[in-house]
Amino acid sequence: MEHISELVKESKASLFHSDEPEIPSSKARLRLIEAMSAETFSLNFSGDTLPVAEDLMAYFRNDPAFRGNLSKGILLYGPPGRGKSTLMRIFMNARLRPFRHVSCPDMALRMFNGDMDDFLRFGIGAHAQPASVLFDDLGAEIDVNHYGSKISPMEQILQTRYSLSTKGLAKTHFTTNLNPEQLAQRYGEKGLSRLQGMCNIIPYGQNSSDFRSQNPYPSNP
Repeated sequence: MEHISELVKESKASLFHSDEPEIPSSKARLRLIEAMSAETFSLNFSGDTLPVAEDLMAYFRNDPAFRGNLSKGILLYGPPGRGKSTLMRIFMNARLRPFRHVSCPDMALRMFNGDMDDFLRFGIGAHAQPASVLFDDLGAEIDVNHYGSKISPMEQILQTRYSLSTKGLAKTHFTTNLNPEQLAQRYGEKGLSRLQGMCNIIPYGQNSSDFRSQNPYPSNP
């Protein structure tokens, strides 16, 4: 693990702290991501996950090599357990494009218990203090009662975040297990349209296995 630790140290200095960061080669970008993820999460990139990992490295360095739209946020969708959240959290403190993290299910549960802080800070109140945010696990949140009315917290937030996006005030990122068709069913065609307007919609892990189900210990005979 010593070589990984050294590479992590170098990669963090390059990606997160350098005033004039060099844009690394494609192979170097991948090695940086793998090293940072291996430090704590042991992600492995292959198939359709490898080019996405490289693309995200380019995106968070504001590198024109990114194949999507640099003025939009990121929405990663795919089956559970492929490392979407883990991969995005690696870039939270990227120098050029830092962002905050909010778990959609946790926020909705706190709202259910009367805690509106995250909802007001990053949703309805986001006009006052715009900040780039990753809304993690979109679609897994519960609907909540607010002053006697049942509301979908993320449906409300999508409206506000879209407004911030159109004004160029903040980027909004998402991870979700729902594909675009399922997102339209959950949030309506207007909700999907807002997501498409403010995010690069990127499939991830469609052909890879659930890393959370991988057991390093052999089964008993």
